[in-house]
Amino acid sequence: MNISKCLMLCFFLAILTDCKNKSDDAKVNGSEAILNEALSIQDQAIHIGMSLDSLIDDRMAQGAMSQDIEALKKWKSKVNEWKYNMVEIPGIEHGHDHVDHTGHNHDHDHTTSDAASHLKPADIKKVQIEWKAAIEAIRDSIR
Repeated sequence: MNISKCLMLCFFLAILTDCKNKSDDAKVNGSEAILNEALSIQDQAIHIGMSLDSLIDDRMAQGAMSQDIEALKKWKSKVNEWKYNMVEIPGIEHGHDHVDHTGHNHDHDHTTSDAASHLKPADIKKVQIEWKAAIEAIRDSIR
């Protein structure tokens, strides 16, 4: 009888361990999916920022009136401040392989990569949504 109890206990522990591993895998996959969504949002924001940089630079190069130049300099400053506030996604290297590098300067700050290391994936996604909303607000006011 002791052998059968021991076998039953081993069987139960094996099932319990397997279920726990599947649960942990599901949590990791869920976190990874959220971080991938955050990365997608971040990439969309970066492309909006690149477009604004190009737009402002083009308008400045056209030799707008001096009052327009001052306004464009203020917008350029706001875009640069927005870039500086970028919070990288922990565990996901931010690559510089954006489509169309023409005239794009990658001068955002990489020292903020640890800023989100203590956040949960859902909070990291919220940060990226807010960061994207900030550049969209700048874009909307320039138009």
